[in-house]
This record gives sequence, structure tokens and C-alpha cells, in this order.
Amino acid sequence: MPLLDHFRPPLSRFHLWHAFHNAWATYLSADLNSLLPPGYYAAPNVQQPKFRWISVGAAVAILVWISASALFGFYVANFGSYNKTYGALAGVIVFLLWLWITNLALLFGAELDAELERGRQLQAGIAAERDLQLPPRDDRVSKKNEAKEQGDVERGRRLRRSHGKDS
Repeated sequence: MPLLDHFRPPLSRFHLWHAFHNAWATYLSADLNSLLPPGYYAAPNVQQPKFRWISVGAAVAILVWISASALFGFYVANFGSYNKTYGALAGVIVFLLWLWITNLALLFGAELDAELERGRQLQAGIAAERDLQLPPRDDRVSKKNEAKEQGDVERGRRLRRSHGKDS
């Protein structure tokens, strides 16, 4: 056995896993970077002032998601005893917890974007102290629900005035 074989690091599954993991994490963050901002633009039913490929909220959401996922992974690997408690269902429970953490990170980014837009509106002199003042993209359903509610109120008023008697 040559002497150099003792000093060469072996190409083990550990090294292959880290190479795969780093490539996967880079791909996933690039994928999130391209999917998250269009989702933040299209999801709310408001006419956005302009489209941004990367918003502050999307960047913060990605950073929070990556760090929260890493911390959760560290917790599950070192401190969690899900397998002892839940047995075969542990993987499902851990996955659902991770989805919940991911959802919180994405909602935090969306909320940050909404608050930044509200701050811009306040600085522009628009009365946005309570709500954003962006016009809806599509208000057909809102108008239909409003008309239905108005009809229900009118039926209730007729019922009250007739004291429950059919007339």
C-alpha cells in the first residue's frame, strides 16, 4: 500500500453527500429567488404599482427560510426524539413542521412588503394609516358578494317587519 494513500482524504459517501447538498441548496435558493417575487406580485388581489424581480420582503423571506430550515434541521438531528415518540410517522410530522416554518417565513416576507408599500403611501400623503390603498385587480366577486349581502339584509328587514308572518 503506497504511503500517499494514508494522507489522501477518502471519497466517501459523506463527501459526496456534501457536494450534492451544496449543489441542491444553490439550485433551490436560485429557484426560490425566481418563484417568490412573481408570487408576491400575483397573489394579492391588488394592482401593484410595479413589478420587482427581487423585493425586500422576498429577500428577507428567503434568508429567514434558509436560516429557519437550517436551525430546524439541526434541532431535529440533535435534540428531537420524533422517531422514538411517533415511530414511522415521525418523517411526516417533521415534514409538516418544516412546511409550517416555511409558511411562516413566506408570510413574514409578504407582510414586510405590504408594510413597506404602506409606508410609501403614507410618505406620499395617501391616507393609508389602517389599510393599503391599492385598487383591486378584479372586483367582480367582491361586488357579487356585496349584492348578495344586501339582498340578505333586505330579506331580514322584511322578516322583522312582518314579525315572522308570511305575507
